[in-house]
Amino acid sequence: PGDSFGVVATYLNNSNAFRSDEALDSAGIPSGNPGIATVGFEGFDTVTTVPEPSSSALLSLGGLALILRRRK
Repeated sequence: PGDSFGVVATYLNNSNAFRSDEALDSAGIPSGNPGIATVGFEGFDTVTTVPEPSSSALLSLGGLALILRRRK
């Protein structure tokens, strides 16, 4: 939890790899659809992971159950 990583994503047509100008981080993509032209990305978005609350709660309940089971 709390780790970060960089992400770059773009949309491609599945039949001929035609590139849209939509992207997760559009730095470096010219306005208008670049099509099949070469594109150089200039940046990326940073994503930070966050633990799911229900997973933490289940882990805590499981640990508590093990502790109570050993005491009996």
